[in-house]
Amino acid sequence: MTKDQIILNIAALKSHSSINYGIKTKVQAFTEKLFYTLFDANDSLTESVEELEKSFKEISKIASKKPQELCDDVWSQFLEKLPCVLEKLNMDAEYILENDPASNSVEEVCLGYPGFYAIAIYRLSHELYLLDMLLFSRLMSEYAHQITGTDIHAGATIASPFFIDHATGIVIGETTVIEKALIERNKTAPAIAGQLAALADGNYREALMLVQHAEEDWQELVRNWLNAILKTGPVAQTKWVEEVAKLGREKQKQFLRYFNHLLEQAVHYRIQGENLLISEKEKDFAARLNRIAGFEQQEAMMHEIDQAHYHVERNANAKILFHALTIKLYHIIQDNTVLLLE
Repeated sequence: MTKDQIILNIAALKSHSSINYGIKTKVQAFTEKLFYTLFDANDSLTESVEELEKSFKEISKIASKKPQELCDDVWSQFLEKLPCVLEKLNMDAEYILENDPASNSVEEVCLGYPGFYAIAIYRLSHELYLLDMLLFSRLMSEYAHQITGTDIHAGATIASPFFIDHATGIVIGETTVIEKALIERNKTAPAIAGQLAALADGNYREALMLVQHAEEDWQELVRNWLNAILKTGPVAQTKWVEEVAKLGREKQKQFLRYFNHLLEQAVHYRIQGENLLISEKEKDFAARLNRIAGFEQQEAMMHEIDQAHYHVERNANAKILFHALTIKLYHIIQDNTVLLLE
């Protein structure tokens, strides 16, 4: 194969991708500038804030694909949060100074403690996470992970003051608090607790409700559905729809949310690869989902599943709804299929 043929093959394989890899370096530069702006006593705040605003709007437009006016509004909300975040970080720094005998000054903590840097970027990325800038916040968190060896999910809930000693290797997930509560208070098996905490989206009461149906193997149901869509055809699709229609509204909602959770994991796995902190079984399934659907297809699937969840909540006819959703998913992914059951 000639060089030109190789280039053409690579171009063809990339043709369905909309990933803008340059966004990673832009986020890294933004993260460093933001930390510098908040902690360097000699910094010109007016100039730095203007520079950050320009960078933020450029990144958020690419990362979120939201309209420019919405990105502008998010920047205003994020900027408004910075004094509160800095106040918390000052408390964190003082707390480290008080509790680590090896520390000699706040300056040393801010300049030389990777644990403090990890906390700082977590608190900043957390505000973006709350503003629905999910990819932006994820890339900030991952940059801090690369620098410090500490992996703190932007969606985690961490009070102030907070202290991480010897940062390398520490992992704090989005659902750590809920997962721990399910295990300790409800005696839920750790593997199931992790899955339910992710589905509950930060709501402990919702997690307790999900425990009632924890025996369901939703991943197997997703696998059967996709195989019916992509391989076995209308008879298998009809059988699957009839099976799901019997589950009842609450289980149908939980199933749809779990499918979207799997699709979100697939998107994260596409970006982070083996660094993504999920089980090997989930990584394998995410890899398979990425083989049957590109990023834009997965976005379209998530949108359709969200719409289906909305209609299930409003007592739509389950057979009609899931049959229509099956057809829609087929048309979204029909040009790029692979059998999930091996």
